[in-house]
Amino acid sequence: FGTYLMKKLILYTALFVFGSSSSLAQISNIEVVQNLSVAFNAHNVEEMMKWVHDDIKWFSIQGDKLEISTSGKAELRTAMLGYFDSIPSAQSEAIDEIINGPFIALKERASWKTPTGEQRSQTALGIYEVVNGKVKRVWYYPEVK
Repeated sequence: FGTYLMKKLILYTALFVFGSSSSLAQISNIEVVQNLSVAFNAHNVEEMMKWVHDDIKWFSIQGDKLEISTSGKAELRTAMLGYFDSIPSAQSEAIDEIINGPFIALKERASWKTPTGEQRSQTALGIYEVVNGKVKRVWYYPEVK
């Protein structure tokens, strides 16, 4: 896997979910992130879009650099469709979490199979900001293998 794909794998594996609810006003911030994760693990991009703001920003942090990986729902949708096409076995699980108001910090384990069938995994830290029942911003830190 190239650095670009690995970055995208960590970038988009963000989420761990336990359930969903039809009312955004009645669920907690962690449930919003969890619902996003369930949709991610199902590779259901349209369901994922239900849990993010129209103007979502996804940031990648590498050392001293902060870059915008995707900006807006349309860019995220396109990136996720390409990601799932290129890594059809991608899954994510939360290993640990810290909740601080609208900010949800997750230590996440991404796993996937290589084209030769070899199982791979790595962990990373993602911080999600939930505003009005939807993810508004995500900051993703470098992966650890």
